Amino acid sequence: MFKNDCETISKKDLNEFFQTWYFTNDYLEYQIEKVTTTSDNNQYENYVVINKIGKANISHVEIEIICENGEMLKQQFHGREQSKRLNFTTKAPIKSIILDPDFKLLLVNRIKKNQ
Repeated sequence: MFKNDCETISKKDLNEFFQTWYFTNDYLEYQIEKVTTTSDNNQYENYVVINKIGKANISHVEIEIICENGEMLKQQFHGREQSKRLNFTTKAPIKSIILDPDFKLLLVNRIKKNQ
């Protein structure tokens, strides 16, 4: 009944939401597994590998890269994948990487990875 009321009020299908957050005890957690950087002609190619640790399924997760020169890049990836490799081209080395920088998700472990 609660689910039906929520769907009526929101005018949205909330099956995925309730299956992920209400009917299970799954949790949401990702880990930055590896960061690899190569440079050539003042340009940096960065590869970030992110692993899904928790079992909760969500559609998108955002990652933010902050470089030593202040450059900031954001990219989304599909939250259901067990492992994801993201590529970033930057003009300076990476200073930090933040998963879910806008705190939209209920992540278990919020650690910034500094290179």
